[in-house]
Amino acid sequence: MRSRPARACRAARTRTRSARNATARAAVVALCAVVLGCGDSQPEPDPRGDGSAPGAVDVPVTTTVDAVEDGAVPASCEDLHATMLKVAPTREAFAAEFGAPDSIARSAEPNRHDPTTVDSLFTVYYPRLVLDIRTPAGARDMATYVGVEDNRYLAYPGIGIGAAASKVEEVLGEPRERGPDSLTYQCGMGAEQPVTFSIADGRVRAIDIAWYVD
Repeated sequence: MRSRPARACRAARTRTRSARNATARAAVVALCAVVLGCGDSQPEPDPRGDGSAPGAVDVPVTTTVDAVEDGAVPASCEDLHATMLKVAPTREAFAAEFGAPDSIARSAEPNRHDPTTVDSLFTVYYPRLVLDIRTPAGARDMATYVGVEDNRYLAYPGIGIGAAASKVEEVLGEPRERGPDSLTYQCGMGAEQPVTFSIADGRVRAIDIAWYVD
């Protein structure tokens, strides 16, 4: 059996260690409070490093409303089907300007004027664009249709994707046909070659151009 003085000494040492531990815990708590308090007053880190809000999504410049509002517009509706695209609607011109397409589908059919010859039909796919082309034997590409959903392909982004429908009418005038969600312009002389603006929530969401190919 331990003596009473020994037990007293052991108790004293235990109280001393407890006091030290309590003091250490209090110091840690105080330090955490300081750190957390400072953290509350600091801005969230910017993982992108460009000052934008964390989690922000990049929007192509050509599709922002500001870029559309400041974009080029045609002087008139005349020959809109021929001038709306940034480049000629051929495989060669598109590859030179926009690079290789995502894919190309090819088929063939007899020429409507000479059944002994064969026309090649191409459907060319780029991001947010599809282009239909007819190429008679020994002839150049002739576009028959294009559907566009990105201003990078357009010469006139001011009336392109994201433009207000009212802006389209201000620039091009009264459409030949007006639907609940579309404005169709026939700006060429002679053959039917319509340019149709699909509208959603008062703004252009897509543009379809059709060419007459005989």
